[in-house]
Order: sequence, then structure tokens, then C-alpha cells
Amino acid sequence: MKIGILFLLLARTCIGDPIPPSQECPEGWLQNLEHCFLFGSDGLGSWAEAKEYCEEKGGFLAEIPNEQTNTYLADNMKTDSKLQKKWWWIGANDIANEGKFTWDNSGAILEFNAWDTKQPDDWQKVGGEDCAALYYGQKGYYWNDMPCSGLTETITFSWGLWSFLGGYPLCQKDTTPGIQKLFGCTDGSNCKVALQTHHNKYVVAENNGQANANRDKLDIWEIFSVTFIGENKVQFKGHHGKYLVAENDGTVNANRDQAGSWETWTVETKGIGFAFKSVHGKYLVAESNGKLNANRAVAGSWEIFKVVHLNGETRNGEDQHNGQWNQHLDKVGSLEIFGGAH
Repeated sequence: MKIGILFLLLARTCIGDPIPPSQECPEGWLQNLEHCFLFGSDGLGSWAEAKEYCEEKGGFLAEIPNEQTNTYLADNMKTDSKLQKKWWWIGANDIANEGKFTWDNSGAILEFNAWDTKQPDDWQKVGGEDCAALYYGQKGYYWNDMPCSGLTETITFSWGLWSFLGGYPLCQKDTTPGIQKLFGCTDGSNCKVALQTHHNKYVVAENNGQANANRDKLDIWEIFSVTFIGENKVQFKGHHGKYLVAENDGTVNANRDQAGSWETWTVETKGIGFAFKSVHGKYLVAESNGKLNANRAVAGSWEIFKVVHLNGETRNGEDQHNGQWNQHLDKVGSLEIFGGAH
């Protein structure tokens, strides 16, 4: 076994070397750095219909995290008249918490925006506005909050008519390496990893079926076999042969014999680590008291984990029984720790 700890990063390693994308953008999509964008042609519809359209295309409603991305999209709209004078749905919304806009796919709070003057305003004369769309017309390029379902009829005001029948989908998908590669599992063999928390503890599958995040060192109970589902979903099986499950009350156990939707986690890249979202729409979180839950609506530092890959090598039963597994890892260093962009 080789000695070394490798931080594999999404867009760039710590020493500045870019990681090439695993694929180019599909035909019809526009490429901006490691992101692909699609101005969909599915016709007017609601925000939810636009979201479904993007998911059917293998992506999600676009996220615009910075000025560079915003300018890129605006420039494309300026140079293509077919994209102008239309509302384009993006992922920003405050459906869950009025006034606090987050991105639908990542759950992140908006750190950048390009709202029009006095927007967002949740205009109550049209029943409220909770979903963001972007527009390019005579006034220029800007974002606005709009009625998520569109309006079925034109509304008459003293100053004139107002109509919004819906928007078009603006979709995104990323060309960065797939989750399997980011986890360090590229040779098709059984992938075994550990999950390291923000508090520098390891997630553990206890022999009584509970799951915690309170171990200081790696042992066999902290190692999980990973099954990859599609492009961005995983299932974790503990040493006891049980799957990690997100219960509907927000707790997490490691007591399922078979894996279904509750045992499947959607992986999101977050800075130097990963966040894991359950089928219930909540994030896995390592509490400060060592408990492991899946009850967070937004991913912050406590919801971010580093994936420690074991290089496919295991120790014999005698070493494990005598507690020499940790000593072996400490001395030989067969750990690769994987995270997101640095």
C-alpha cells in the first residue's frame, strides 16, 4: 500500500491543476467552464413543469452563483433574438421560507443575485410570487420573482393589462467528474469508504442498528460499501450488512437488509466535501453530540462530509479483532480523502 493523502477536488486541486471534465456538453447545450446550460424549447409552463423538463434532460433548473455565470447567460440572450422577450425559469425560489431565496437543486442560499429594481416583491395582486425567472428585453437583463404556476388569464389594472402565462425552462448540468470518480472508485471493484464529519469524527454503523457520528478513528464499523445509483445517488452498506437509512422522523439508522428509496442518498458537491440529501428532502447532519440525523433543510458546515477511500485493501480478521486496523491505517496511510472544489 502506498503512503499518501490525496485531496481530489471538483474544479481545481489545491496546487492549482485543473481536473478535466469527464464529458463535453450534450448537443444543443451551451458550455460555460464546467457547467452546461440549455434554454429549453418545451413551451410556456409553470416553474414545476420547467423543473421536471430539466430533470428529464438529466439536469436541473439553472443556478447562477456569480457575476461570471450571470454575464455569460446575459450575453447569450443578447446575441440570440429567440431567447429575448421571454421569461426563463431558474432554480431560485422562496417556496419553503418566504423572503429567503435558495437554489432548488443544491439548497444553497443565494450569495449572488441580479434582481430588478425593487425585486423580489412577492406581488400579492397576482397571488404572490415565489419563483425566480430571468428576462432580456428593451429594459435589459434582470431577474424577477414570478407566480410559480403562471396565470390563467390577463389581469386588468388602472395602468393597463398584465399577463404572465408561464416561463421556459433554463436547465443546467455539470461536466465535472461523476460521483463514482470523485469517491475514488474508478476500477469497478467494490468501493469502500468512510465518512468524516466537520467535527473530525467518523460515521459508524453500530451492531444494534443505530448510526452515529462519534468515532475518533477508523475501524471496520466505520467502513461502508458504496453502491452507485445513476449519476449522483449512492447507497451505504455497513460492516454488518445493513444499509444506512433516513427515517421519516429525521433520524438515521443502519438497520435495513435491502436498499430502497429511503436508503438512497443524492450527493451534492459542497466546497471541500459532499452533502447527502435523503428522499425526504433533508440533509444528513453530524450533530456536535455525536448523533447522526437527516433533518436539515439546508446544507451548512455540519452537513458536509469528506469521503475517505480505503483503496480497496482490507486487513485480516486477526488484525481487526485486535484493534490493529487503526494502527495499520495510521502507519501505512492507505487513505485518500475526497472533497469538492477548493
